[in-house]
Amino acid sequence: MSPEEITATLDRPQGLVLKNRAPLSGKAMGIIDGKLIFRSQRGGGTLDYRYALGEIERLQFPGNEVAFASNELLGAGQDEEALPLMRALYEQRKDYLALLTIGEQAYFARYAELEFKLGDPYAGLGAGLSLLPAIQDPQLKRTVDDLVLLGYYRLPLKQNTRQLANDWIANHEPYGPSALGYYVLGRMEFDQDNYESALWRTLEPVALSSQFPMDYLDYCYALAIAACVELENETEEQSLRQEMAQRGIAWPNIDDLAAYQEPAANPLKTEPTKP
Repeated sequence: MSPEEITATLDRPQGLVLKNRAPLSGKAMGIIDGKLIFRSQRGGGTLDYRYALGEIERLQFPGNEVAFASNELLGAGQDEEALPLMRALYEQRKDYLALLTIGEQAYFARYAELEFKLGDPYAGLGAGLSLLPAIQDPQLKRTVDDLVLLGYYRLPLKQNTRQLANDWIANHEPYGPSALGYYVLGRMEFDQDNYESALWRTLEPVALSSQFPMDYLDYCYALAIAACVELENETEEQSLRQEMAQRGIAWPNIDDLAAYQEPAANPLKTEPTKP
């Protein structure tokens, strides 16, 4: 689809389905004081209606063709080609995220992730931050929460990252489905050459994890091993490597920890490039 075709498609009228009322056709003009402003044709002109969010069953946007095309590209592994289409859909709907279905919110979580990886990282972080208060599904909220925290760490926003990571840990069960907060705090210590602190921070989820999978546990194992190398703690290093192998946990794709992946390739006190 050309940019002109995308714009023309997304500019078509929207549908507003109200609870126990006839649906309307028109255009959402924003949300003010908890009420949706919806502009609809009446007679020879237009009227702006205000509806409390609780009155709304759903807000229907045009653009299914654009969403379908983007999903086809994603399915074919053409993420870069899909990103502009997803961006256009996000711009159309970003002010109404709380009115979207879980499936639509998950679609935009994927958009935020792709924007962060392939496009504008700040736009990806902004989309994640906008999504968080709108999401009700616990699993999707955890996914976006992780994306936001990792975004803060990787972008030059370190002044807020430590507090955000501490808040993340406080709001997540230590044996829950993700270990990202521990990795980020440990990584910040490692980046400042505080290897002992980095080791103990990343060992927390390792010690608490069970047979159930935990996102970013591989990150914590890798960082703990790197800290052991820098501390010349060969006993703990070998123990962690064996445990990682026994649990079938692969070494994560982290460029500046790659030098620690194999013991023979890890001269002590190396200086890997840090982000």
